Parts: sequence; C-alpha cells; structure tokens
Amino acid sequence: MRQTWRLGRGSRGLGARACAGSDPHHEGTTGRGGEPKGVRVVPARPATKGGDAGATHRITITTAYGRGAELADFRGGVMLALFDDCGNCAVNHITANFGAGSGGGEKLLEFDRDTRESIEIASPQLQGKVDKVWIGPGTGTWFPESVDVQSLDSDTVFTFKNKKALGYRQDESAAELFLFDPELERAKNVKAAEADARKYKQLKTSLVALDVVLVVAGASALFFWKEPADAVTFGAGGLVGFAYLLLLEKQVESLGADEDSRSWLEKVLTFPAFRFLVVFASMYLITFLANNANTQQDRQVSLIIVEAVAGLLMYKVAALVVGVISKTDSSLDKGV
Repeated sequence: MRQTWRLGRGSRGLGARACAGSDPHHEGTTGRGGEPKGVRVVPARPATKGGDAGATHRITITTAYGRGAELADFRGGVMLALFDDCGNCAVNHITANFGAGSGGGEKLLEFDRDTRESIEIASPQLQGKVDKVWIGPGTGTWFPESVDVQSLDSDTVFTFKNKKALGYRQDESAAELFLFDPELERAKNVKAAEADARKYKQLKTSLVALDVVLVVAGASALFFWKEPADAVTFGAGGLVGFAYLLLLEKQVESLGADEDSRSWLEKVLTFPAFRFLVVFASMYLITFLANNANTQQDRQVSLIIVEAVAGLLMYKVAALVVGVISKTDSSLDKGV
C-alpha cells in the first residue's frame, strides 16, 4: 500500500534571500495539502551513476545499522525532496535502478542496513544552498540515518541527520530534516549532559537523604515502642544499607571512566563483589554482637536478623519512592 507523507511542520527556513527566478516575497507558509506557498517544485532527473556531465548534485544516503533499519520494500523506492534557500524544491523518486544508465552492470540500490549508497541527479533549478530535505520510503518501513547532499559545482556537502524509523506503522511516513550543524549538535549534547548530571545529582541527594530519614524514623519507633536494643540493631542494619548505597553510587559515577586513571582503591570499591562482601560480613557481625549482648536471652536470633535486614532494606524503599516521584515529575513535564 502506497503511503501519504505526514509532516507536522511547514517550510521553515525557506526564502532566506532573493534568488534568480524565484519570488523574493514568498512567506514560507503552507497552502492546501501542506504544500509550502512560495516554493516552486521542479523536476530532478536521474544522472548516470558513472558520472553525467549534466549532474548537479550527488546524494549519499546512509541506512542505520539496527535490525529492521533496511528498506522493507525497495521496489517502492525512496521519496526524496531537496529544498534550497531560494524557494526551489527538487522532487525525486529513487528506485532500485535509479541512474543505473543503459550500459548495465551497475549495482542496484537496495538501501540495506548499514550501507552508504550514492546517486546523482540533474536539477540545475536548485540555485542556492540546500537547507532542508524531506525523505521517506515509497512503501514499507526504512531508517535512513543521514543524507549528504553534495553540490558538484562547488564540492560543498550539506549533511542532514535523521533519528527515527519512517514508513508504515511508524510515527511519521517521512522526515523533515534540517541542515546539520556539528557545533550546534555538540552544544546540544553538552547541554543535555549537564542537565543529566544535575538531575542525577538531585536524585542522588534525594535518595541518600530519604534513606537517612527512613532509618532514623524506624530506629526511633523501635526505641519508643520496643527496646533500645531493637533500635540499635535496626540502625546498624540501616548504616550498612547506607554504606552499600554509597558504594553503588560510586560505581555508577565510575562508568565510562578511564581505567588507567583510577586508583586500585577506587577499583576495589566499585567492584560489585566487594559490595556484597561488605553487606554479608557486616550483617553477620551485627547479628553476632547483638546476640552476645542479649544476656537475658529475651530476643531470638531470628528477630535480630529481621530487624537488621529491615534497616538494611530502607535504601530499597528510598529508591522506590524517589523513582516513583521522579517518574511522576517527568510525566508532568511532558504533559502526560
């Protein structure tokens, strides 16, 4: 079944300057059917893959590596539209034998996953800088990762990045891609990393604080409702859980760090088996000391173990509470 392109945005970025043969006063808004007003659609014929004297642009399409990224039905081809900043739009229907020429022997275009395939087009009407691309599969699904448009006159290459699968049963049948700016992308990544670091620091602080509050509250309740010895056992278990939580955070913060730059102590502290050893040895020591202090034999060993483990698991309760609150806040931020 042939698809209809669904695009949520209009012709942003068109008409940046007046160009020969184009309307310098077009508004860049959309008309009926979502077609941009002021954008002149021009044909683009395929050029021979071996090199055509009339070729104006070389288009290199990279298909993503992931499973299912390949063009599901290459017989339907690929729909591609190039927009320049003069208000021109060159529309291409790229099929398997696009630009193969009459001599034969050329490799057919299949847009398989993890491939880079190039074609050349002849569209002299594209006068300015290509600043936008529409791309999508004719039928089926496809995940084009990037589109490189090279102007053969100036050897200038315009790069466009795509981050989602397109086509049948996807969010969009085609993608509207704008000119990729490495500096802007790097700045966005730095900003996102800083935001993630702030969020992680906030979650870590909340988790540690809530764990302390829960342990103190539990120990206080046992102190007033039962015996001081019960409160001490619970608090000791909570202290072990707190230490385990700090070691766990230490391991998370060490992810991605250079192994050569870490000291042997850091490597030991972030080793998973070390955390379990600390918990097991500490809980055994707490049970042993609490049982020896129980001279009246009025507390069973099983009760001592339960109280110590309950204090230990307060960090789990804190993690669940902080996780639920964080998920709720994220849903509210997204308007869900």
